[in-house]
Amino acid sequence: MSTITRTWIAFAALGTGTIHLALVIGAPLPLGIALGALGVTEVLWSLFAMAGSRLPAPRLALLGAMAPIVLGAVVLFAAVSLDAPAAGFRLPLLALAITAVLEFAIATAIAVSLRRSAHGAGAPENAVPHTGRYLVALLVAGMAVASLVTPALAATEAGGAAVPHGEHPGFFVDNGHSGH
Repeated sequence: MSTITRTWIAFAALGTGTIHLALVIGAPLPLGIALGALGVTEVLWSLFAMAGSRLPAPRLALLGAMAPIVLGAVVLFAAVSLDAPAAGFRLPLLALAITAVLEFAIATAIAVSLRRSAHGAGAPENAVPHTGRYLVALLVAGMAVASLVTPALAATEAGGAAVPHGEHPGFFVDNGHSGH
């Protein structure tokens, strides 16, 4: 697997871990514990993937990337079956959908890499890309993941509580004029 692909996978895992950690707030306790453990695991795994020369435990990571998709489907089914909104639990569909897309991309990239390495194809494990190419890949990966993760975080209760409605914090000193 190329360094660039490994870095993209790590960025996506960091994004999904962040979303899962944000979903802990407002989730029922058992689900919150599962989401918290999943989020911490994804963030730590992504950091090890970025720092290392290969993906840590790729077969386990493949299963770990598919687990949140299954967990999201179970949560969605349970929420519909138990009428979650009536119980006061707001289901963050956008956040769940974005994590599913990112997790599916992670699982696909890992599966393709494992298949290629089993057949002896693909980039050498320690191939170092040209610095400019690598920096462009980092920029593209960061922008792609951020453009997906930001609205997902905003759709969670943590995101809703981050900035009170009607207030617009900024770098400018408030001189008493609201601007509205």
